[in-house]
Amino acid sequence: MKKFIKRTCFYVFIGLLYVAVGEFFLWKLGESVSIEKVTDLQTAGKKELYYGRRILGNSLNTYKFTMFRKRNAKVLVLGQSVTLQFRDFMFAPFQNQFYNAGLMARNVDDLEYVITLFENGEQVKPELIVLGLDFSFVLENNELDKTYSLQMLPEDRATNIESHFNGMQKVFLVGTNRNIPKVNVGFGKAGMVGRGYRNDGSYRHKPEIENYIKTGEYIDGELSEKLQKRVSPFVPPMRFSQEKADRFRAILSRLSALQIDVLLYVPPFSDAFYNKAQKDEMFHPFFTDFLAFQNKLVQEGHNLIPFTTPSKMSLNDAYMVDADHPGEVLCAIQLLEFLSNSATQSKMLQAIDLNNLEELVHGKQHIPISFLRDSISLHLQKPMAN
Repeated sequence: MKKFIKRTCFYVFIGLLYVAVGEFFLWKLGESVSIEKVTDLQTAGKKELYYGRRILGNSLNTYKFTMFRKRNAKVLVLGQSVTLQFRDFMFAPFQNQFYNAGLMARNVDDLEYVITLFENGEQVKPELIVLGLDFSFVLENNELDKTYSLQMLPEDRATNIESHFNGMQKVFLVGTNRNIPKVNVGFGKAGMVGRGYRNDGSYRHKPEIENYIKTGEYIDGELSEKLQKRVSPFVPPMRFSQEKADRFRAILSRLSALQIDVLLYVPPFSDAFYNKAQKDEMFHPFFTDFLAFQNKLVQEGHNLIPFTTPSKMSLNDAYMVDADHPGEVLCAIQLLEFLSNSATQSKMLQAIDLNNLEELVHGKQHIPISFLRDSISLHLQKPMAN
């Protein structure tokens, strides 16, 4: 019996040591900070803190929804990742009443749910919504419809025991996961070095920024390859859904009834991708229908920043993070052009400070992809030419 107890104690000790060491690394890497604490600190603090777990996973919908509920923003950004470069300082004088909830609502169901919260008085309604109209919202066969739902938010992985054990495995099996970042500016291993979601909900693409500073090269990403291989979001049959388009127009009507101003944003593609995609026999018919829907919304009087590519704005693909993600400088340029040239009746859009946008766009931003306003880990000898 004593031998059994001794042997058992040995294995129990080894197990406890494994857990203790694993938890130490997860804590040291900022991975085990709960979303509740992260959102409290990001909401209350003035210091820029990034949220970007690399080991446990971001529990992104839960994080964004929690911030959305706490911020009660006057200016709210909704949409896919293509909206994540709209930043608070672009919307002066409302920069302190701004939140970018990009990647929170990822399909028409989610948008309808958010509006229901406003209608029921469960959430303070914003006065302006910048709503990204990504083509996936009207795509008939959209895998995001099956995998994401705001009404069934996943548990925060920082509070999930199974996720912790999986995280420990990653820590012990991958040596680089045990490297403690030298810079500590956020939560999670990625966030600690400055890659992730800012206090205002926008996303900082640190590696892409650093790559451009070193090479001056545009990165296309994997979008062309996904189209060629017919993988999400380009899964056959790629068809425009009139049913979803009608639901989207109904969403706009509900927002109008709530007296919430809306600015629709149809995100750009890089010229490198779009020139290839236009020749694709599956993509071209679908996107033609999508652009026709965009034009119909314009004819109906909606405030809308239309689809473009950098070359149509006398720019180049360096203003894109990758094939389908515009950089923050391009977003600011598009916003400025719309506000300067449109006859919008929106009081909120009319109140946005054009002089501030002019200074941003025509100022000395260091690189096309970024204004570098929070370059904690970048120390440039001199600004690069645009």
